[in-house]
Amino acid sequence: MIIFGNKGYQTRSDKPNEDWTDEALYVVEDGTELANKIMRLYPYYDFVLENEELVDIIEIESPHPIITSQEQREQAYETMISKEDNTPLILWENENLTVDQANKKWLDYSAEGNTEIANKLQGLIQIAKEYIRELYPDN
Repeated sequence: MIIFGNKGYQTRSDKPNEDWTDEALYVVEDGTELANKIMRLYPYYDFVLENEELVDIIEIESPHPIITSQEQREQAYETMISKEDNTPLILWENENLTVDQANKKWLDYSAEGNTEIANKLQGLIQIAKEYIRELYPDN
């Protein structure tokens, strides 16, 4: 991983700990605790140096509130109707549904005692939630 003065970074799997651009301010080995911390906090961190060598970073306050993975998932449950490849997240009776919309239908079917349909819908909801969790995993 190479880190630039503007706190931007780049990685290359074939060069995990060297500056292939000759423009990097610092080089950090990919996959290390420090590399992961840089990716997680970018761009809201400051460099911690010892003898002009990057040894750590400290988090600084974001001018915008940082949305947690859980909050991103909850937003996706409310709003996402299609996957990144534009296929429906949940297709039910020729209608694209969000997870929240599908949950409401599931509750209706369950309350009516229609467990067979509710179970089918529940399976689609679980698949959709797994997809969203892959997009916004816990850090």
